[in-house]
Amino acid sequence: MLPMSHLLRPPHDIAAVAGGVAALLGLLIYLLARRRLTPTQREARRRTRLAALGRIIDGTLIDTSPESEGQPPQALIYRYRVSGVTYECGQDISSLAARLPDLGPSSTIFGLPVQVRYDRDNPADSIVIAETWNGLWNHHHGQQ
Repeated sequence: MLPMSHLLRPPHDIAAVAGGVAALLGLLIYLLARRRLTPTQREARRRTRLAALGRIIDGTLIDTSPESEGQPPQALIYRYRVSGVTYECGQDISSLAARLPDLGPSSTIFGLPVQVRYDRDNPADSIVIAETWNGLWNHHHGQQ
């Protein structure tokens, strides 16, 4: 049988355990109560991060989507090459319509040069346009 003194803990041990439990409980409450980002907000943050930190490389604009006459494009399809690997990506640009130059019909944009910003740790994560950066420099309807 264990002596009763063995079951009693010093006050500083009890305080340390209580502090740890309180910290974990506080973290759990914070994680549950914090405001979740919408997909649109997450995408805006991704564009901002890539515009600020992404490496720049030359690419080629392949197409826009959808091809609706007189309507701004909703997506850009582009290709670029990093370390011998060719990436073909699409970027949803529906929220960036005000920042777009007039690209003209998709048949006139095939092969236009663009600048691509990509994540060096994940080269497939890339953008051509963001709120603070534009890789579609000098693209005007009919100009190549």
